[in-house]
Amino acid sequence: MDIAQIQNEHLVWATRNFPTDVGVAYRSLLGVVEEFGELVGALGEGNAVETQDAIADMTIFMLGYCSAKKWALQTLVRAITFRELQDSLVSLEASVTSEVLLLALARFVGKLCHAQLKSEQRIRLGAIQNDGSGMIAVIRIVNHLCLLCGRLGLDYEESVLGVWKAVSARDWISFPENGLSA
Repeated sequence: MDIAQIQNEHLVWATRNFPTDVGVAYRSLLGVVEEFGELVGALGEGNAVETQDAIADMTIFMLGYCSAKKWALQTLVRAITFRELQDSLVSLEASVTSEVLLLALARFVGKLCHAQLKSEQRIRLGAIQNDGSGMIAVIRIVNHLCLLCGRLGLDYEESVLGVWKAVSARDWISFPENGLSA
C-alpha cells in the first residue's frame, strides 16, 4: 500500500467518523501535536510499543492535515512507498541519534504550527508562502519520523500500516467511547 492509497482511505474514514473536522487543517494539526507529546513520553519511558504507535498516529494525523490543505503527502515526499523513503534517509544520516531526531521533530512541528497560525491570521508571509513553509515542515516531519524509525529498528511502513489497520476499523459515531464497541 502506498501513501496516496492510505491518504484516500483516511479521507473516507475521517469523513464518516469526524464529518465536521474534514477540511479543517488545525484540528488534524492538534492531533499531530498531541501525538508528538505521546512520542516524547513513550521514548522517555523506553516503551517501544507506544513509541511505534505514536509515530504511526503522527503520520495518520499528517495525512488528515495534508488532505485538509489539499496536498498529496506522496507528492510532497516524492516517494513511492514509506520503505523507500526510510531506506534512502537512513543511508544518508547514519550517525544521527534518536535524541537529535526528536529535537528536530519538535522544531518542524513548531514550524508547521507557525505556518498554520500565520496562514489563518493572514499575516506576515501571506497564504501562498505560508503554505510553502507548511509543505516543507510536513516533508521534514515525515523524513524525521522515518529516520527515527530507522534508529529504533522499526519499519516505518509496517508501523503506519499496522496502526492504520486498527484505526480504520474504529467507528467513533456508533461507539464514541472507544470506537469499537459499546
